[in-house]
Amino acid sequence: MLFGHYLTHRTMNKSDFIIVYEGKYVGLETKAGEEVLPCKYDKILDFDDDGYVRFIKNSFYGTVDLLGNICISLSDKLTHLGVFYKGTARAKRDELWGLVDVYGKAVTDFVYKTIDAHRKNGYSAVTLKGKQGQLLENGEFKTDVKQKKKQYYSSFEEHLFLNTLAPWLGGCTHPIKFYYRDTDADIDIKKIYKRGRFIRTDNSLVVTQKLLRPVHKIRFLIAARKFLTINSEFQNRLSEASSLLKENMIPANSNFLVVDVQQCGGVTQIVLLHFPHGAMLLAKKHKVKFSKYNPKDKNDVDLKKAAAYDLQDKLNECVHGHSLNKEWIKTMYQPIGLDKNMNPNKLIMHVYSSSDFESPNMNAVLRLLQDRDEDWLALYNI
Repeated sequence: MLFGHYLTHRTMNKSDFIIVYEGKYVGLETKAGEEVLPCKYDKILDFDDDGYVRFIKNSFYGTVDLLGNICISLSDKLTHLGVFYKGTARAKRDELWGLVDVYGKAVTDFVYKTIDAHRKNGYSAVTLKGKQGQLLENGEFKTDVKQKKKQYYSSFEEHLFLNTLAPWLGGCTHPIKFYYRDTDADIDIKKIYKRGRFIRTDNSLVVTQKLLRPVHKIRFLIAARKFLTINSEFQNRLSEASSLLKENMIPANSNFLVVDVQQCGGVTQIVLLHFPHGAMLLAKKHKVKFSKYNPKDKNDVDLKKAAAYDLQDKLNECVHGHSLNKEWIKTMYQPIGLDKNMNPNKLIMHVYSSSDFESPNMNAVLRLLQDRDEDWLALYNI
């Protein structure tokens, strides 16, 4: 019987391959059951329509073509590999960026501080000395490209808004992290967590990056640039104080975009993207439809896909001790975006004052808790 010795498997997008799981490792087979890659890799990314499937082991990338031939080896020590355009892709090695061809051969030296995702005219790149320019697919670096100065706009332009928002939408240039919060709370998910809706936290909430196999019926996967690590200064201000290991905190007044609601193995996963408050005001005012735009994980994989794969992978792992700890279960019970009566929080911010807390860094604390970037408001005179 096909896949008989594997715990789970799933069909790969737009290819004839099957991703198979054995314990915490993954491999690749054809639909006829022929092995393409043995189950010894940490992750296999979905097909990106460029003719190659990426596999990862110990943070190094490799590729296999649609005939099952390995084209880029792990020995090339690439720690990121983008999508191929005209035979080349951006890649990262030893914390530096360059371009490689489909066999991993360097088209440029690895001498760039950053190389952004491919656009119509190539790649925007920055050298180690801070020189900005356009990197073409053939490796030519042009520095005579006119750079737009930062400016303030009297009218709203969606593409400019999205360019400013780019660091919050993820991707390998602006990597976002996954945090988790599990609960068995009885809530109407279809009514409250509609895709494209914004939600807000009224109180500070604990999240963690450590959870593995879910044991509760609802998992919140929160994609964010960074949340604060709980320490003694913030421990006393948490609405849900816990003596468990140091984890992370979602500040009160944090806003989130509901990206997706997914189901797998009896678990419902609600995928949220952390969103700056000022940007939310702009998006709502100008009716920006985020269904047209795809946030990405650190591997440039669509966030919806990455979250679904993450849940499937977690279902093959053991249960983390937090998930069975009574204190932790109590701490995690409150759903994100709802008040204690399980009603949605209003999107109006609560304005904290210095009398609310005692802290030697009050201005920084207030800015963090209000989760509000004044630049968004000044940018379009809101």
